[in-house]
Amino acid sequence: MRAMKILSLCLAGTMALGALSGCAKKNKDSSSSAKGITPAEGETYRDAMVRARGEALAFSLSGESEGEELTMTFERSGDKAHIYTSFGSEVIDEYVVDGEYYIFFPSDKNYTKTSGTELDEVIEWEFPFGVTQELKETKTEGGQVIETYSDGDETDVFYFSEKEGKLTKYVHRTGGSEIEVEVRDFRTEGIEITLPELSEWVPLEGSE
Repeated sequence: MRAMKILSLCLAGTMALGALSGCAKKNKDSSSSAKGITPAEGETYRDAMVRARGEALAFSLSGESEGEELTMTFERSGDKAHIYTSFGSEVIDEYVVDGEYYIFFPSDKNYTKTSGTELDEVIEWEFPFGVTQELKETKTEGGQVIETYSDGDETDVFYFSEKEGKLTKYVHRTGGSEIEVEVRDFRTEGIEITLPELSEWVPLEGSE
């Protein structure tokens, strides 16, 4: 199971990451002064964020669902991407570098590799926030720009720091359930993505 729609999956109480387990990666720290997003005239903060993810965007999030801790790191810089997701004891660690798509299994030190991967397709699939719902309300409160989107069945609420242009919180509601995640280290610069040293990992059978 990929990271995409992980928030919806957690709400439903389902996660199917197979045999992935263990967690050896820690989120990176960066200066709070790192650049956020600046919406263009007539553009919402959410849409400015979606625009930024096409070039350079990074953030980490954390929350809880079904008594399990949820964490995720999303990084995109040019033609590289890294998406790390952990739910309870389950983990998936993915990289796209130079058109090669890698999935690492930390507990067994194994990995898979697939060539010819379209980076933008992976980014769209893995992005954890809803970005297709219609804007219903925008308000500013306590220095936060709060944008509410809904399609009738699902509702997404984004909290952006008006001063810094950074996403700080995200709330997803569906089917009478709700999950809230805190977002930190939101930035559009200073993003470095480095593939793990492959000599320290064992490729799984069938991997390219």
